[in-house]
Amino acid sequence: MLSFSYNFRSVNAPASLKRATHPQYATLRQSYSFLYLQDHMKYLLQDQKIFARAYLQYIAEKSGNQPVLKALDYVRNNSPNFATQWDDADFKPIFAEFEKLFKKLGWRR
Repeated sequence: MLSFSYNFRSVNAPASLKRATHPQYATLRQSYSFLYLQDHMKYLLQDQKIFARAYLQYIAEKSGNQPVLKALDYVRNNSPNFATQWDDADFKPIFAEFEKLFKKLGWRR
C-alpha cells in the first residue's frame, strides 16, 4: 500500500501515481490489499508450501546452522499479517514426525 507524507500536487509526479495516492482511492487500495492477502493466504496454505516451510524449519533446527536459524527467527518476528513459520513449541510434534518419517525411509538412524 502506498503512503506518502507529502503532497503529490506539489511535485512533478505521474498522474496515475497522484490518483493512486489520492484519499478517494483509499477503499480501492484497501480492497486490493485484502484481495492480495487473501490470494497470498491461499498460496501459503497449499500442501506443498506448508510442507516446504516445515521442511525448511526442520533442516534449520536439525542442523543448528546459526545464519539459517537467525533468518527463521527474522521471518517469525517480522511477518506483518500472519505467521508463516511455527513457534518452537508448536513445531515440536512436526519435528518428531519428520524424524519418524526419515527413520522409516532409512534416511536417519
